[in-house]
Amino acid sequence: MFNFTTTLSYGLRLLINLAQSDKGPRQLRKIAHEENISLPYLRKIILPLDKAGIVRSTRGPGGGFVLNRDPKDIALSEIIGILSHNKVIDCVKGYNSCRRFNGCRVKDLLEEAYDKFQLVFQGKTLESISKEAKS
Repeated sequence: MFNFTTTLSYGLRLLINLAQSDKGPRQLRKIAHEENISLPYLRKIILPLDKAGIVRSTRGPGGGFVLNRDPKDIALSEIIGILSHNKVIDCVKGYNSCRRFNGCRVKDLLEEAYDKFQLVFQGKTLESISKEAKS
């Protein structure tokens, strides 16, 4: 179904750090130190977020990374899709993805679990979790 990976956890911590910063661009080196994440791993995580338009880099003195959109406009489900590579099992994807779709005895159970998983993240944004993290 879905894996909660270190990449996802670290990616969320990185994004919360950026969301809570009001001092302009942040250097990955500083974020790595603050979040206790290795700099090479953080560099690996930032690439898909940059490609997806979640963050953007600025060059030059005082350069670094900033959020490219308002945190209230960044859904957690979007971040999960970018960083987890959507490891959803075929039967939850529908009839065309699974040849045993009609006769499978576990499909309903897996669909129910996936639907409940989705409910946890429904309506949550980077803004909502970064506010919770400050408390």
